[in-house]
Amino acid sequence: MTTTALIGLGHWGQNVARELDLASEFKGYSDDLNKNLNAPYSYLTTEQIMHDTSIQALWIATPVESHLNLALAALAAGKHVMVEKPLAKPSEDMSEFISLSIASKKIVGVGYIYLYDNAFQKLCSEMAAHPPHIILAKWKKYGSFRDAIELNLLSHHIAMSMAMCGKPCSIAYTEPMQYVSNDKLSVSIHFESCQFLSQVDRLSSEREHTMQITCHDGTQYMWEVGKLSVRDKDGAWTNLYSADSNILRSEVKSFITSIENKAPLRYDARFGAKVTELLRLLPSH
Repeated sequence: MTTTALIGLGHWGQNVARELDLASEFKGYSDDLNKNLNAPYSYLTTEQIMHDTSIQALWIATPVESHLNLALAALAAGKHVMVEKPLAKPSEDMSEFISLSIASKKIVGVGYIYLYDNAFQKLCSEMAAHPPHIILAKWKKYGSFRDAIELNLLSHHIAMSMAMCGKPCSIAYTEPMQYVSNDKLSVSIHFESCQFLSQVDRLSSEREHTMQITCHDGTQYMWEVGKLSVRDKDGAWTNLYSADSNILRSEVKSFITSIENKAPLRYDARFGAKVTELLRLLPSH
């Protein structure tokens, strides 16, 4: 069984630790910012994790500003790596990490969790027969305030848009809601034959995360976590696919399975870097 460790035991890190403990031989965690000594796992220093050759894989769930350096150190220590999104801040140079990830032949991924939703994967397979024309993604929630909204939330939509539509041509804030505040935005991502519109509000009292897709042939889909619907000829939404909504479990399982099968992740370090590179094209605030 693959041996793993975690750096970062904050709110999200605790969820990751639980799933790693189920899917692997979980050796423990490090959290230099917030030592949770009451956690039901062994506490290790980051240095201990890096130097312990029995730990094969490392999951990084720390603040964004530490992602790249920790991921570089983990690769240099000979470990497989999954780093939470985004891979780096847009201003950081990711070239050394990409080169090392290729040369090391290790499994390296960036944690865009919605890509591991089975309903989303079903949607992507549908796109092969019904290429998308316009995609409207809406995300309303309250929370995720630590980092810029582009890094915390928009980056997920960028990753999803690229998984569905391929290589983007451009990205821009849209009018008239160009940049309402630090907590609400609307962004348009253009592809060769598709437009992806992302609307994100992290001050909302509502909870919604959906995508409505209109294809070139007129077919319409509606996605939410664990569910995919298609609009019938009468205009009603009909369930096309339902799945387990524990997407973190799917993501962890995919990472561990890739290590054990020595098969690269589909959404690897290079994919994660491309998401960050697209974020770089947006004006900073």
